[in-house]
Amino acid sequence: MKNLQDVIFKAVNDNFDKKIRFIDVQSYYNFTEMLKLFTAILSDSFKSKQKPDDICIICVTYDNFRIARKLGYEAIYLYDFLDFTDEDYYLLKKLPVCNAYIMESASGISSRLIYRIHEEIPRCVLYVFHDSYILRRYTGEMDTDFIKNKSVSLELLHSNKSHHSNSIQSFLNKIRVKKNILNEIIEKTNVFGNRLEMIYCNEFKLSEIDISSVIITPHITIIKSLNILIREYLGIVDIDDECKPMINEWLISHGPSTALIKGKGEVTLPIGYRLRVKEVLTQPVEEINVYDVVFDYESPTGEICEAVVKVSKPYIEYLMTGKTNLVHASHSYNYYFGYVVGDFFFSENRVDNAIVIYDHTLSQDKRDLYSCLLPIVNDAKVYYNLSNRIKISRQ
Repeated sequence: MKNLQDVIFKAVNDNFDKKIRFIDVQSYYNFTEMLKLFTAILSDSFKSKQKPDDICIICVTYDNFRIARKLGYEAIYLYDFLDFTDEDYYLLKKLPVCNAYIMESASGISSRLIYRIHEEIPRCVLYVFHDSYILRRYTGEMDTDFIKNKSVSLELLHSNKSHHSNSIQSFLNKIRVKKNILNEIIEKTNVFGNRLEMIYCNEFKLSEIDISSVIITPHITIIKSLNILIREYLGIVDIDDECKPMINEWLISHGPSTALIKGKGEVTLPIGYRLRVKEVLTQPVEEINVYDVVFDYESPTGEICEAVVKVSKPYIEYLMTGKTNLVHASHSYNYYFGYVVGDFFFSENRVDNAIVIYDHTLSQDKRDLYSCLLPIVNDAKVYYNLSNRIKISRQ
């Protein structure tokens, strides 16, 4: 198999005994091309012309939801159809009735939820795109085996036009080739163009970077400590309550959550939802250990409106100090400061530019660097060290 058409054809025609069929390709495949190819191949398979509204596209990103909708497909934004328990998301609404169902990406979706989605469409095939270069180390072996045993895969799509700049896409492509060693890829960075800057780093100094850019890293210890250091460096900590989010600070969800939109009800938010604090409301006496955070919510269709999410204070305190005696309030959600975010929470987001910290002593898998770069559309600065631990400092 050489291209997107080949893998889609194989998924449609060579897996008649499988009702859930995974297509393992890079997550930055050309979405518009995929829709057109799938429609043509399904038409041939069904022996009848399939119109866009005969096919349900289950989207996890706003950009691709809008593309599918504009082209006339029965497009849904998955999280508009979900609620959740302590364990996982589940379907709250019935899916539209269609002839075939295509999930844009399963990178942040558990096998349990995929099964639940298919239970709603038992007579139809569910086609699921996923990217095996995005590590699923926090979802368990069941998830990994479930996907691996049902996949049609292709190491690299050639002549693929994605939403990334040429520099970032070329680097991602090199990482995906198994025989390519990371230090050899980095040595040839100059061939990728000037929109990807690789910076050898012994010491990461806050005084030398643009803190307005989001920092992406695969290293959990850096996420916890560097967020605290940035807040101190900026001098925006509330002296009466150091855990309290401040106006204009970034937060990111570390688990499922809902937000309340005034006059419109609740919306379910994905893990890795990043928001900017607009206001923190004064708490009623009966609501303790909760911050009611106001932010501007953008809907899948592009409408902007104010929303409120209940943020758990005990969760923030635990990540900041390593301990907490506070009781987690029901219907509050796990958010943390979002200056520095984990690649494992962030792969389905998109940002124009970002900074990446990659310390090879903390992760020897080049796929961690790959998933850090995936959300970045245009310009990336990668601070890396392949042999020594990167020191973090103010200046």
